[in-house]
Amino acid sequence: MALPRIPQPLPAAGFAVPIDGIKYRALLLGFFPVHSHNSLSPQLLLYPTHLVIKVIGTSQYEYKALREVGYRPEQFLSRAKVELRFTDGARYYLTVSYPSVERQLLQFFYDLEAPLSGAALRTLEAPAT
Repeated sequence: MALPRIPQPLPAAGFAVPIDGIKYRALLLGFFPVHSHNSLSPQLLLYPTHLVIKVIGTSQYEYKALREVGYRPEQFLSRAKVELRFTDGARYYLTVSYPSVERQLLQFFYDLEAPLSGAALRTLEAPAT
């Protein structure tokens, strides 16, 4: 079975990144914490000008709305996660289905010149396993 690859350039119809789960966190009215997660039908769709994330509802963001792309390495009983922080305060924690696609996703955001955290940059600089 061939692992999926993020195509360059992205097709106009978009590309569905294989995701096993998404957690969402934000502050409602600036101080009420809001949490949701989806491990049954999560979606991350990449388009040439924007991305679409489905947790419970669907949210659309332009790439310039990314405040930071972070990375949380695998820990005991917890898989690695890619964190997307947006200028509106929303945070999404993505559990990507394949480690190779996880690296491709970080590289994709790096190529878009999105700000990457130190952990995300170290992951990209480390040799692929």
